[in-house]
Amino acid sequence: MADAVEDLLEEPAPSGRAHVSPGPTAQRDINLDGFGNLSDEALADELVLNGATNVRIVDDDGDDDIVTRDGGLPHDLFGVSGKWATYIDRDKQYIAFYGRWNYKNQYIGSGNPYDAAALAVSNFSQNCWTNTSTGLKTFDQDGTKTNLRSRKDADHNSTIWNVNDDTRAFQLLTDMGFAWIEMRRDKLGCDDNKHGKFYHEHNQNGNGGWSASVNLAIFSISYTGEDGQALQKSSKYKTLPYNE
Repeated sequence: MADAVEDLLEEPAPSGRAHVSPGPTAQRDINLDGFGNLSDEALADELVLNGATNVRIVDDDGDDDIVTRDGGLPHDLFGVSGKWATYIDRDKQYIAFYGRWNYKNQYIGSGNPYDAAALAVSNFSQNCWTNTSTGLKTFDQDGTKTNLRSRKDADHNSTIWNVNDDTRAFQLLTDMGFAWIEMRRDKLGCDDNKHGKFYHEHNQNGNGGWSASVNLAIFSISYTGEDGQALQKSSKYKTLPYNE
């Protein structure tokens, strides 16, 4: 994604509403301040308020919050989940995959290296689907938006983010947050089941930076310094049937 698009997404918007212009870089406005809980009801209401129709939130059965890297931190520090949303805007079909994390209130753990978040989806052929929006937002435990993040890497089917787990006044400023990938159908066909997965990794007492790659099977992180203690969790492998 071009650097110019990065500027457009400083206040990114996971919706199919209020198009500025057609095309994959069009920004859409949605007020998600204080929206850290990402409940099904709140997500659907916000999509409708911003002009989307035929809104459906799809969260298939099964447990989320799967430990995928155990580096010595308590497993209950934070939880993660993922879900799908489908909607119509200006006669176009949109499908978005969302992932969220939420730390135990009162938990304070920060420092180098940054934390990480990643999303991966599959079966969105570029012959039929355009990636119209990716983004991530962070909040403190009171729901105040902090947006302490920067994009690390992205392609058509995935995105990886730095999460700057800073603190202020004995509060973790990235206590909760969510990320998304939104796709717009531009051509009929490609009617396969869609799959998605969300990952979040927290590290403590390390130093240096990290590089990473992500797909539906694994979120692989390599640290350039000491990685300290790390805990990575993922959502369940989420499937959206093609006829949903």
